[in-house]
Amino acid sequence: MNRKKAIGIQSKLDVIQLVLNIIIGIVLIPYYLNFISLELYGFWLATSGVIVLLDLLDLGISTVFVERISKFYSKKSHKNLIDYFYSGIFLHFIIALIILLFGLALTPFLSFFFDLGSNEHIIENCFKIAVLTSSLKLLNSGLSNFGSSVLMPLNYSLTRIVSLILSIILVINLLQLNYGLFSLAYGYLAQQLFSIIFNIIFSLKLIIKINSSFLGNIRYYILKDFILSLKYLFFARSAESLIKNIEPVIIGSTIGAETTAIYVFGKKISDVIYQFVNIFTGASYASLINIFQLNRSELKDIRIENLSNFIFYLAVIFLSFFISLNNDFLHLWVGEDFKIPLLLTTLFALSSLLMIWIQFRTVFHFSRNLIKHVSLVLFLEAILRCVLFFILIKEFNIYGAPAAIIISTSLGILFLDKNFKIDKFHLIICFLFFSASIFLANIDMHFLPLINILIKASVLTIVLLTGTVLSKKFRLDLLSLINYIRKK
Repeated sequence: MNRKKAIGIQSKLDVIQLVLNIIIGIVLIPYYLNFISLELYGFWLATSGVIVLLDLLDLGISTVFVERISKFYSKKSHKNLIDYFYSGIFLHFIIALIILLFGLALTPFLSFFFDLGSNEHIIENCFKIAVLTSSLKLLNSGLSNFGSSVLMPLNYSLTRIVSLILSIILVINLLQLNYGLFSLAYGYLAQQLFSIIFNIIFSLKLIIKINSSFLGNIRYYILKDFILSLKYLFFARSAESLIKNIEPVIIGSTIGAETTAIYVFGKKISDVIYQFVNIFTGASYASLINIFQLNRSELKDIRIENLSNFIFYLAVIFLSFFISLNNDFLHLWVGEDFKIPLLLTTLFALSSLLMIWIQFRTVFHFSRNLIKHVSLVLFLEAILRCVLFFILIKEFNIYGAPAAIIISTSLGILFLDKNFKIDKFHLIICFLFFSASIFLANIDMHFLPLINILIKASVLTIVLLTGTVLSKKFRLDLLSLINYIRKK
């Protein structure tokens, strides 16, 4: 399978998975709250952030694993590929076991971080189940990354989709049986158990297809190669784990569980946009590695330029809709009393845009094997972000969280790209679209929320089309992207 087809398949199926996640995160959350109190759900979100912090123990194994497998696949060095696969999966298993044991040891101390009160027993038991789920998720990540690395992601992506659907069905049934918060914990665990069974089967079939035999070896020199590479990736992985979903942890421990839930609901759509755009960023990683392995001079390859423009324009357009429609959506979703100030919504959008861009540049530099520099920058950015979280949340309440992300990520982008130059045209496009969105969001329409959403979305679409007609460069960029996407 060629690079473009592999990216296309994985991206399309990942979009389907994201749609299902949107159903879970948007449609089903109000349903969950019929069975789970807002405070208990807030604690679940906050402790989930602690589990994300445990992910730093994986040391970035997935990144090295994809890079090595992709390299040997592009060189058709199948014997090395198989040995690196088995050695890498063995290392995934050891790290997953460490995460499990460390998480179980941490469980009794949750009450020191959060005022759990009468929810202590439920939260601690659900936390244990979630830790086991996280360990299995790491193993599944290694297996599915193998499929992406050899440009055969189809079966793995289908498995993720099917397992997600089954987990939704299980959660709903358990809620009906009054399992409460345990319904979510057991549902997510079942999802990973289902996935790991089929991912193992698919991986063995792929190995036989590549090498005519599933036999391989766990070699000491390969484990050593992984571990030596991880010493640099530890910084990047630590950074990702520190900043990923840490806001609920800090808000939950400093302001309260209910405020945590409000914060998460308020930025839900911007998080969905972040995940959606990063589908294309993540799907391009193995292919970027192949491009640079085949021709290391292709730093200005038109495919890379098109991908950069695609990521940027996609993020700006979707986040513009987020700014103008967020309050009407929250009114429709949660209720008319639930409103987020426009300034906070705008801060959410800006922070998401910057996080999308730094994620894309990180993947780009990782594909060129610039692990040491990128890892150090990301680690320092994460430390700065955490410090700013504590300072700014204390000073500016909930506004401090997105403000901290904007400041730290901006500096991270500057240091990540040594020859960074602000593209004035991109800056103008972002300013104009966001300004139009803010103007629309300020208009108080006294219709039903769904009608408001349709009217504002239509007006914003007209603004975007007008910009396409009036700006020759923007129009040419879009045409170039369309031709690139359509190209076989």
